[in-house]
Amino acid sequence: MLHTDSKTGYVAHPPAPVIDSIAVHRGTGSDGASCADAGSLTIELSLPEESEFSLNELGFYFRVVEGENILAGHSVPFAPFSQEGKHGRFVLFWLDGAPSEQKPINLVVEAFALTNYLEIGPAVRFAVKSGVGR
Repeated sequence: MLHTDSKTGYVAHPPAPVIDSIAVHRGTGSDGASCADAGSLTIELSLPEESEFSLNELGFYFRVVEGENILAGHSVPFAPFSQEGKHGRFVLFWLDGAPSEQKPINLVVEAFALTNYLEIGPAVRFAVKSGVGR
């Protein structure tokens, strides 16, 4: 669905997402499983209630703006892994290694929405911090 801005009549930009929660899970690298050395970042976000957009109309882009870019392999817009109403969950993975190989994580990440007709919304920034795994 094409949304238009009621003030200008032009194509509407999506709103800035609201970051509801983030969780970091570090790799263990110790149980011999093929994904034991993977780390994951779970981002839960929502759209403002007054937004006329729904999550299934948007892709979301996550960009590291400060710190080591552990998300470099995720350079395309994502659809939510799961969603309910205006709330969605994203899970991003990276090669983390065993705790003895890890460094603490201290990042600033930008998230923004874009439409399938390439209108880009404003970004929101959030911190991602984690010590090494156990």
